[in-house]
Amino acid sequence: MIPGFLISLLTFPGVVLHEFAHKKFCDLFNVKVLKVNYLTLSGDGYVIHEKPKDFKSTFWISVGPLILNSVSCFVLGLITASQILHAGALYYLAGWLAISFGAHSFPSNHDVEHILKESKNRIQNNESFLHYLSYPFVGLIKIANLLRFFWIDFLWAFLLIGFAFNIFNQNVFAQDSTQKNKAERPSDTLVVGDYYCSRFHASESEKIDPINKEEVKMLENELMADNLYLETLASEIKNMHVDEYSQESIDRYKLKVNYYDQKFEEYNDAYSLYSFKRALYNEMAEKYNNYLKENCEMRSN
Repeated sequence: MIPGFLISLLTFPGVVLHEFAHKKFCDLFNVKVLKVNYLTLSGDGYVIHEKPKDFKSTFWISVGPLILNSVSCFVLGLITASQILHAGALYYLAGWLAISFGAHSFPSNHDVEHILKESKNRIQNNESFLHYLSYPFVGLIKIANLLRFFWIDFLWAFLLIGFAFNIFNQNVFAQDSTQKNKAERPSDTLVVGDYYCSRFHASESEKIDPINKEEVKMLENELMADNLYLETLASEIKNMHVDEYSQESIDRYKLKVNYYDQKFEEYNDAYSLYSFKRALYNEMAEKYNNYLKENCEMRSN
């Protein structure tokens, strides 16, 4: 097994943020801080402060790291997800910090003992029965600390990062869908051409020509842009350096190829939609022209 102090040193940013959270919540509730050591040689840190005046201060100072470290882990998880296709320095830095922050989220048993002690005092003074709710919370934290032997603190970090990846992917999918549909369908325009139609009504345009020419042109332009993007991706893949002895290099290449395949499938779907719209437009345009010939008169110059 890896010694605990070594894990703390490898993930020292999480230790520093843990103690920083204690200090900031002390400042927030006007509790004087006497001494702070963000990181010791043993891989731990500590904050010495005056006794809080009320239960609320005790509670939030104790659980401060659970809030700040978890939120920081989630935010850095989003940054990591945004960099997954690049896998550069920012990707690895954000990933390391996310794991470090998340793994040191749980308050220590010493922290939650303060909550338990204050709850007992409030209950003995016949204050709100809601203080009983602190018992299961303290129990859960103590169980989590016992399970650190089974890496539950790192499991918590990876759960937060996984949730961030899921949120990021859903957001990207929603943005892609919005961009595809952001252009509102143009209103049908009556184009009579060389015909003069005194009996022609606007309602007939909707019946005969529901597919606007501009809509078909817009789809065609989107296909051209997608095709250019696919060519750029293919060129990047072709020029990628793959070290057959490096699993990381191979995985990065496979990820890029899979992304290209996904975009190629999307391109094929878009092309099918364009072909359908184009054929439908041609059919409707023919009906429209026939209507003009049957119901309108040629304009004389």
